[in-house]
Amino acid sequence: MSEILKVEGLSKTFLFQNEQIKVLDGLDLSIEKGDIIGITGVSGAGKSTLLNIMGGLEKPTSGSVNLAGRDVFMISDRERTAMRRKSVAYIFQFHHLLSEFTAMENVMLPLFIRREKYGAAREKAVGALRAVDMLGRLDHGRGAATGGGGEGAFHRAGDNPGRRADRKP
Repeated sequence: MSEILKVEGLSKTFLFQNEQIKVLDGLDLSIEKGDIIGITGVSGAGKSTLLNIMGGLEKPTSGSVNLAGRDVFMISDRERTAMRRKSVAYIFQFHHLLSEFTAMENVMLPLFIRREKYGAAREKAVGALRAVDMLGRLDHGRGAATGGGGEGAFHRAGDNPGRRADRKP
């Protein structure tokens, strides 16, 4: 298998009320294509911080993050945004689907951002909703889907086993 994400010596420190809070300290992690991983820990352990850093949303205090062989923090913001759009997907458990859109529209939205044509986006969205057994809810609004169900479909529309970071806050 080939390595798609490598984290080396990752540390993150926050300043809170004149106190330094270290949430990550020298973390090393390697993820290969096809790996399925889970990130668990108590509240405040740094799970979300780690995911934000691995996705290039937040800079570490020290250490490096290599995604597909490129150091995420040694490229421009524009390149990092393009890399994130192409190579990173987050699944949120709650709050992040748009209530004014149907399940189908929520699943299609990131595909439109990637400039996919309507027909191709709809086909992928139907496949994603089928994969999470929600095909019967194509036109349901957000309130009709459970917390995790909609997000699973949202991720699967752009699913590529070599590019995902799952997140359940």
